[in-house]
Amino acid sequence: MNGLSTKELSKNWKKFTNDNQERKIFVYSKIKTNNIEKSIFLESKNFKLIDTNVVFELKSGSLVEKFNDKNVEIKFAEGKHKNSVASLAKNNFKYSRFHQDPKINNNTADLIKYSWAENFFLGHRGNQMILGFVDGKVAAFLQLIFSDDVIIIDLIAVDKKARGRKLGCGLIQFAVNNIRHSSVRVGTQISNTPSIKLYQKLGFKFSESNYVFHFHSK
Repeated sequence: MNGLSTKELSKNWKKFTNDNQERKIFVYSKIKTNNIEKSIFLESKNFKLIDTNVVFELKSGSLVEKFNDKNVEIKFAEGKHKNSVASLAKNNFKYSRFHQDPKINNNTADLIKYSWAENFFLGHRGNQMILGFVDGKVAAFLQLIFSDDVIIIDLIAVDKKARGRKLGCGLIQFAVNNIRHSSVRVGTQISNTPSIKLYQKLGFKFSESNYVFHFHSK
């Protein structure tokens, strides 16, 4: 989207809608917040601004906060953990763009996150996953994508009952200590104040911001 001119976008969008006019479709677009021309174009096509995504980056060796809770076990995920992780993902998100979209009900948004995490175990998304265990049960997970030598945090969740124990810090610390990287990147919703505070506390620095638009045909 960011690389196409509005003229090209208009032509592609007209063809796409003509080809799918009998179908119920959902489309999302992410563009730089300084790209006003394309924001106006999307709004003219009935795309709705749902979220502002902010990206933070942590350079290798720059992690500030340290995690040392000896009652928490942290390790890489295995296939046997699929159901526990997917269930945790289903029940512990409220700030995602799917949950913020008034045309997507919460049950559907929850199932999207369930499938998102499950797809790691099915080999469809992500390169690695790290889990945090409290009393032998999965209490947090960190789903990762590798891009060259950059670690991208694709999804992170902590069970409501285990919050306040710095599990997010522990998972990220485990990742930077066990996976070679030049930096770690993560995007989150601007409305997700707890996550933003966590990343800043850990030493992440603001990198960029993007608008996220959703389009529903019917």
